[in-house]
Amino acid sequence: MNPAANAPQNNPLAQLRDIHLPETIGWWPPAYGWWVSAILLSVLVFSLCLYSYRRWVKNAYKRQALKQLKKIQDQHLEKSKNIKLLAELLRQTAIAAQLPQAQEQHGDAWKTCLQKTMPENIAQLFAIGRYQKTQTNTIDEAELFSAVNTWIKYSHKLAQVKT
Repeated sequence: MNPAANAPQNNPLAQLRDIHLPETIGWWPPAYGWWVSAILLSVLVFSLCLYSYRRWVKNAYKRQALKQLKKIQDQHLEKSKNIKLLAELLRQTAIAAQLPQAQEQHGDAWKTCLQKTMPENIAQLFAIGRYQKTQTNTIDEAELFSAVNTWIKYSHKLAQVKT
């Protein structure tokens, strides 16, 4: 017998194989924490979308009123006609904004509602002055449009105030 021929069989190191690495960890299925995070993120995104949509629908009357205001402003009518149109627009906006007793408010009650976001003299003009034949020329038309614009933008806050 040849000792060289028996050497690989007697040598236990020759029978060893290379180290087998474990399989790489797959990315699917994710751990439970990732599932919880994904669900919470989905709920958050859905809630934000729902909130944004409801707010957009709720403010539709404002967008429409501001478009109407721009239309009135672009017509370049005389001041007395503008005052009547703006007063009507304010009333329509108040009704659309569901201000408390917006339809029933007249005179001083309506003037008080208007004064919450505009100067007293302009509120007086819109509340009572539109029924008078002579209009005061002390108020600039740009000031009128600016006051109406501000009132429309903040009308949602008036709905929260008890009158």
